[in-house]
Amino acid sequence: MKTSVHLALIAGVLCTSLSASTFDIAVSGSERGIDGFALSIGNYYRVPSREIMVIERSIPRDELTVVYLLSNRSHRSAAYITDLRLRGLSWWDITIHLGLDPYNLYVVDSYRHSGPPYGRAYGYHDGGKKHRLRDDEIVELSNVRFLSKYHGVSPDDVIDRRRQGEHYNIIDDHYRTQKVTPQHREENRLQQREENRAQQRVEQIKSQQREENRVQQREENRAQQRVEQIKSQQREENRLQQREENRAQQRVEQIKSQQREENRVQQREENRVQQRVEQIKSQQREQRKEEERRDERGSKGGKDERGNANKNQGNPNER
Repeated sequence: MKTSVHLALIAGVLCTSLSASTFDIAVSGSERGIDGFALSIGNYYRVPSREIMVIERSIPRDELTVVYLLSNRSHRSAAYITDLRLRGLSWWDITIHLGLDPYNLYVVDSYRHSGPPYGRAYGYHDGGKKHRLRDDEIVELSNVRFLSKYHGVSPDDVIDRRRQGEHYNIIDDHYRTQKVTPQHREENRLQQREENRAQQRVEQIKSQQREENRVQQREENRAQQRVEQIKSQQREENRLQQREENRAQQRVEQIKSQQREENRVQQREENRVQQRVEQIKSQQREQRKEEERRDERGSKGGKDERGNANKNQGNPNER
């Protein structure tokens, strides 16, 4: 007998106002493109891959199915729901905030599984209180529900693979390779196109980065050359300054040497003048002495002549 396992959220009142976070849908998404799982979500909910790439920048990939499930049911944009999530709201509170009925939203029909979270059917009571699903349980149920509906397989098959440890993208890849329908071929073609575009974008970014690096290196080289020129100019100016200082020093030494030479010449002239003066003085002294000697000789000769004259006057015979 088929057992319907209804998993839901109970109503709650949002009592707190959380700070808003900014989410801009116009911002470009991941440059690596999207893989098969994200592409499958985009195809199922008919949203462009670019939007998927943008949403995935703020929301973990495993939670994309929750975003688009709530967006599809509430007729609100994925960006709006993502913004609520970025404000810190749980998936439980976001569901209530959007005015959705959790009793009809989170439903997985299972034939075989009754363990948590699948065994916690809607209306499940624990001590008289209804069970409130955690974020990870809502993510699990949303992904199982999506994979089951998109690939047309039973939820039990998806649950079996999950319990074997397979991740959602691995399960998606498995079912995509099992049946190659025109839809899957189109998905593969779109995926390849997205990958090519992403690769081209990566190459463009790398090319831009290389060009920016070249420009930066060129600027650094120019700056280095300018520094070297300034240093060279400074060295040349220092050499010129040193040369001028040397010339000035040499000129000072020359002037000092000339002054010393002039002093020597002046001293020599003074010595010569002094010697000439001494010579003149000596000559003058000699002349005075000579004159004195002449005067003495003249005085002595006069006395002799007068004595002889007196003698001649006193002797008549001699006359």
